[in-house]
Amino acid sequence: MSNHYANEKMNIHYRREIDGLRAVAVVAVVLFHAGFDAFAGGYTGVDIFFVISGFLISLILIKELESGTFSIVSFYERRARRIMPALLLVMLACLPVAWFLLSPPDMKGFAQNIVAVMLFASNIFFWRSAGYFDSDSDLKPLLHTWSLSVEEQFYIFFPLVLWLCWRHARRATPLILAVILLASLLAAHRMAPVAAGANFFLLPTRAWELLIGTLCAIHVSRKNYVVPTGLLPEALSLLGLVAIVYSIFAFDKNTPFPSFYALVPTLGAALIILMATQHTITGRYLLGNRFTVLLGLISYSAYLWHQPLFAFARYDSANGLAAWQLCALAVAAFVLGYFTWKYVEAPFRNKSTVSRKQIFSFAAVASSLFLAVGLAGHVSKGFVMRMDPSAVAYLDKFDLRYPSWSYYKTSDWYNNFRIECDYYDVPKQWSGNSTRIPKQISASCHTRDSQKSHAVFLWGDSHAQQFYSGLKNNLPSSWQILQIASSGCRPALVKADSADQYCLHSNFQALQTIAANRPEVVLVAQEQGHDIAHMQDIAAALKALGVRKVLFAGPTPHWQKGGLPTLIATRFWGNVPHRTFYGLNMKVKHIDDQFKADFRNGPHAEYVSMFDHFCSQGGCQTIVNGSLDSVTTYDYGHLAAVASDSVAKSTLVPKIIETGMAGSSPAIGLQPNPKTSASNS
Repeated sequence: MSNHYANEKMNIHYRREIDGLRAVAVVAVVLFHAGFDAFAGGYTGVDIFFVISGFLISLILIKELESGTFSIVSFYERRARRIMPALLLVMLACLPVAWFLLSPPDMKGFAQNIVAVMLFASNIFFWRSAGYFDSDSDLKPLLHTWSLSVEEQFYIFFPLVLWLCWRHARRATPLILAVILLASLLAAHRMAPVAAGANFFLLPTRAWELLIGTLCAIHVSRKNYVVPTGLLPEALSLLGLVAIVYSIFAFDKNTPFPSFYALVPTLGAALIILMATQHTITGRYLLGNRFTVLLGLISYSAYLWHQPLFAFARYDSANGLAAWQLCALAVAAFVLGYFTWKYVEAPFRNKSTVSRKQIFSFAAVASSLFLAVGLAGHVSKGFVMRMDPSAVAYLDKFDLRYPSWSYYKTSDWYNNFRIECDYYDVPKQWSGNSTRIPKQISASCHTRDSQKSHAVFLWGDSHAQQFYSGLKNNLPSSWQILQIASSGCRPALVKADSADQYCLHSNFQALQTIAANRPEVVLVAQEQGHDIAHMQDIAAALKALGVRKVLFAGPTPHWQKGGLPTLIATRFWGNVPHRTFYGLNMKVKHIDDQFKADFRNGPHAEYVSMFDHFCSQGGCQTIVNGSLDSVTTYDYGHLAAVASDSVAKSTLVPKIIETGMAGSSPAIGLQPNPKTSASNS
C-alpha cells in the first residue's frame, strides 16, 4: 500500500523514509531466516512491519472517516489488491517444488498450512503445531505467513472499531485505543514466560504493535499538526533507528517476545514515523535514499519469496547450505520481489487495469482452488501415492508432528530422555501451550542415593538427555545418574535463580546440585552454541566445586533433508547404506573437527567426539544393528535409544568408570540441596 503522510491539513502525500523503514525491516527478517548469527534479532523486523501497517492503514481510514467516504467494501478491496495477487503467485510457485521435494508427512503439513493461509489462520496453525524458533522451523516454506494472518485478523475488527469510536466518541478515540493497546501489551508481557507460543503467534498479544501505528496516524491527522523541525526530530529519528538496529543485533530466540522488550523496535519505528522527515539526516539520507526506498517498495514481495527459497533449498541440500549460497538465495528473494512488485503487485493495485469485481472474483476463485489442493493434501496424507507404501509406513513411525507425536508416544522416549528431570514443560508443548515457567522435576534428579558409591551428573539440553538411556543400561549398579537437563537450554554459569525463565532456573539448580552432591563426573552436552572458552570456564567452575572430571560431549552428526528417517525413506529406500556422508550437515562436522584440534584435554576436562564414534572415512552411521528401526538419530540429530546405548557402552562409560576408580570418592553431601528440594517438592 502506498505510503502516505499527514500535513497540517491532512494533505496525504508519499513518504520515502517509510519505504526506507520497510527496507530495514525486510532485510532484518531475511538475514535472520538465512541463519546468520549476527542477525539473531532480525525477527523484530516483523514488529516494525506491524507498526508501519497500523500507521498507513489507519491514516487512510481516518481520511475517509473525516471526508465521509469510508466504505468497508472499499477497505477490503484495497486489502485484496495489496495482499492476494503476490501471495497467490508465491504459493502457486511452491506447489510443484513441494510435490517433488517433500516427503508425505512434510507434504501433509504443507497442505494443511495452505488451508490455514487461505483462511488467514496461519498463525493459529503454527501456534498449535510448532514454534517459530523450533529446530525444524527453517524447513517450513510458509512459516512467515503467520504475520499476514495476524494483520488480516486485526483488520477484520479494526475498521469497525475505529468507525464506532469516530462516530460516537471521537475525542475519546485515542484514549480508547490506548487502553486497548496497554491491555494487549501487558497481556504480552505476562504471557511471554507462561505461554510463549500463543504469545508469539496470536493476535491479542500482537494488536498493540499495530495500534502504536494507529496512534501515530491519529497524532499526525490532527488539524493543528505541524511537521516537526530542528534538532529534536534529528535526534529522535536517529534514536529510533538506533533502537531498531540494537534490537536486530542484541535480541535472540531467548529474548521473551513479544513483551516489554518489543517496545524497543516498535517505539523506534514510531519515532521514525513521527520524526524522520526529508528535513532530517535519518529521513533524507539514511532511509530516504534511492536504494533503501526501492527495497522498501519491493519489501512485501521479497518477504513472501524469501522463506520458501530458504526452506526448499535447505530441504534439498545434501550437506547444508554455505554462507555464499544463503546470500545468493537472499539476493534471489529480492530479485523475485522486484519482478513480482512490478508485474503483479502494481497492475493489480491499478483500478483501471483490474476492476473491483475482477479482484474479488480472482481472489475468491484462486482461494477456493488452493483450499481444494490443501484439503486434498490433508486427506491423502501428503499425497502418499508418490511414495512406496512401506516407506510411508516407516515415516509414520518417526512422526514428530502435532497432533500425533507418534514416535514420542511409541518409543518410550519420555523415559529414555528422563523428561522428569526437564524443567521445560513438554506435555504443555504437546498441547500447544508452551511456557517458559519452569515445571517441577523429580527429587531423584538431584538427590544422592546413599546406596550408590559414585555419581555422574548429566547437564545441558535435550542433547544431554539423549545419553541417559545408554548410561542407565551400561553403568555399574554402584553408579547413580543425577540429571538436570532442560530442552533448549545451553549450559551456562548463572549466578541468580529465575522463577519465570526455565533455562536460567535449570542452569542455576544444576550448579546448586553439583555443589551439594559433588559427583565425580559431570557430562555436559548441548545442541548448538559450542564455544571453547565458554566450555573451559565451565570446566574450571566445576573443578572448583570438587568435580573430578568434566566430559564435554560434542555434537552428534546432524542430518539434512528433514532428518535421518526422512532421508532413508526418500533417498535410500530399498538400499540403505550403513554409512554415508550424503545428507550430513557438514557445518556440524567442522565444529567437531575444530574442537578436537583446539580443546585442551586434561585431567579435569575432556572433549568426547560423537563423530569419532559414529563416523569414519566411509561416512556416518545411519543404522546401528542392521535394522531400519535402529536408526542412529530419530530426527535431525537426537540419538535414538539404540545409538545412545552404543556410544555409552564403548565410549562414555569407560571414561566415567576410570574416573571413579582413580581414587576414593570425594566427600559427598547425601542430603538434597535445600534450594533445589524446596523448588521441586
